[in-house]
Amino acid sequence: MGGAAGVLAIPQAVPARSKDFASADSAFGKTTITGQLNDWLASSPLFNIENAHKVLTRHGFDALLVSGPINLYHLTSIRPVTNEMFPRPFEAYALLCKDEKQPVRLLMNDFQSYFLAADETPGDWLETRIYTGPGQDDPAEPRPPFMLRIPQDAKLSYDEQSRRDHIARMTQGRALSPASGLVDMLRDAGLADGRVATDSAIAPIYCETAGLATSFFGADQVLGEIRRLKSPIEIELMRFAASTNARAAMQASKSLRGGQHHSDLRSAYFEQASILGGKGVFMAIDRATSVRFDRELSDGQAFLIDGVSEFHGYHGDFGRTVFIGEPSRRMAKAVNTIGLAWKSIREKMQIGATYGELISAGHEAIRRSGQDLLVAFNVHSVGLWHTDDPFGQSEDRRLNTRLEEGMVLSIDCPLFDEGIGGSAHFEDLTLVTREGPVSLNEQFPEAIIV
Repeated sequence: MGGAAGVLAIPQAVPARSKDFASADSAFGKTTITGQLNDWLASSPLFNIENAHKVLTRHGFDALLVSGPINLYHLTSIRPVTNEMFPRPFEAYALLCKDEKQPVRLLMNDFQSYFLAADETPGDWLETRIYTGPGQDDPAEPRPPFMLRIPQDAKLSYDEQSRRDHIARMTQGRALSPASGLVDMLRDAGLADGRVATDSAIAPIYCETAGLATSFFGADQVLGEIRRLKSPIEIELMRFAASTNARAAMQASKSLRGGQHHSDLRSAYFEQASILGGKGVFMAIDRATSVRFDRELSDGQAFLIDGVSEFHGYHGDFGRTVFIGEPSRRMAKAVNTIGLAWKSIREKMQIGATYGELISAGHEAIRRSGQDLLVAFNVHSVGLWHTDDPFGQSEDRRLNTRLEEGMVLSIDCPLFDEGIGGSAHFEDLTLVTREGPVSLNEQFPEAIIV
């Protein structure tokens, strides 16, 4: 299939992804995994496209249209960081059709395309379009696309020329506005009267105004089912994120000494995450999540940590209990029991098991221990969001979710009892495979003793 004028050319079909993609060694560096990511995106999307097509078919949708920054990134591999920074972001849209022969389509403004997409544009599986706004002389025509000025006798670098070439390829096909660009994109995809799942509240208004008969529906369930089954490259990104996150939390905790504060531990964790290639997002300490809650950590204290950092947007999630010095027998026994309960849950993490069955396994392990402990076992998928499960689904539907190959799961195991001498937690990230559960981070002991 050839591209329309001003639109990047695309192949007859999106290339099939290899099912054999895997890293033989998970202990690679951030440069290596970023290189793997770039190589992968030369021929395949970031997300699991085979699963995405199945999800759209299962729900009876012709396409998925997204505008939220994380959803845009997932579908296109281009992360619109400016859209994450401003309360009124530049409008951008990505379109995935159920028809496997159609490309993933992206519409964004020329400024974003010049300074972002030109440097990140992947392979021909993505068709990119731009809108520029009205021209100064003729408001009915798009203005020329944004480019930096070239002074007399200037010599462009390779990257400078590449950015200009990227924009030039789309000059003839540029749209006057996000509204007209979106309508054109939907028409070109054969969706003028299609059924489209979307996260956008504005797109339906644009289409109704333009006279399109496209029917729009909420996309939360569809997006969750697409996110939940990871592609091979997403699994490698999750492996790196989980591994470095756990190491950052362990190293920061082991450097702790009595008399330091929550802020010292959190800062050390964020610093270690950055050194290892990630970016700190969140750390709960002794159940406190507020960064303004800055208590002293003293000898004899037992407290939980729950750390989240990200790598290329993918989250690591790790929880443990820290003992500063000798813990009380009650807390030591509670932490040990939670660790045993986690192992019982892990044994059940097989394809076909449900979230509810994993939670029941945890509670049964606590019952067998003979201890009176309330532990809130919570199963959730992890990826670009802290939970990649569908938003807004009923609790019954969530508990009946069955494990599938390619899921990355966390089982939160926080102690929900207080007044017993401290707080406790256990959390790792686990990949669901045909051969059984695979830990994505090193299996550190239940307690960190400093």
